[in-house]
Amino acid sequence: MFIGHYGVSLAAKRWAPELTATLLATPFLPPPDGPTGFAILALVSYAALAAIAAWADHRRSSLAGDRERT
Repeated sequence: MFIGHYGVSLAAKRWAPELTATLLATPFLPPPDGPTGFAILALVSYAALAAIAAWADHRRSSLAGDRERT
């Protein structure tokens, strides 16, 4: 997780259970219809993960900046 100078971030505490649930649920999901379905599912999943990671990083960076200014 994100353990550093400021400890574990709130975003990491919120995101870890969701990643764990996704990891445990994946084997029980129905398979995609074919290669195209798999590709679409992979791209959408990657885009969602990247968007949430960018939000968490931006939030963490802005919180660290606020702490450095005070």
